[in-house]
Amino acid sequence: MHQDLLYTIAEVAVTLAGFSGVVFILGSRSQGKFSVSEKNGLFHLLFTTCGNMLVVLIVAACIEFSVENLTAWRIGCFLMALFVVVGALKAISEERQGEHSLPKPLAWPIPVVALILASANLLIAAGIAVGHAPVACISLSIYLLFVAVCYFASLLVPVAEDKH
Repeated sequence: MHQDLLYTIAEVAVTLAGFSGVVFILGSRSQGKFSVSEKNGLFHLLFTTCGNMLVVLIVAACIEFSVENLTAWRIGCFLMALFVVVGALKAISEERQGEHSLPKPLAWPIPVVALILASANLLIAAGIAVGHAPVACISLSIYLLFVAVCYFASLLVPVAEDKH
């Protein structure tokens, strides 16, 4: 159940990570001249896609190897929430320092929504509303694909540096 969706999410995540190579080919980045915000954007693009891919493949493997279905999803909720908290807190820190790569209107809402979804996943991993584990894990995973697309777009069309 849901394994095809998990594999599709993993494939999309790998594809997005692969497109980061396009960023290197464009402009001055091919000579390794990245601004701090571009480095942060590349980090978030790769961290989000690779982490997402690993978690969905772990859940799929758990289901494949006969781990109880809800247990597999709770493991996924926990792992997904852990890496989302790390990424979101880093994004918030970058925004506070003015080193974000996302457009200003997205720089705060994206990590805040991620933290809210991660909190729901942690509650499910802890045993609250366990029946919603597949929906919560997949929802956070799909949201992370959206986040990766936002970071990819921000790398293609860089945000102008803030002048303080």
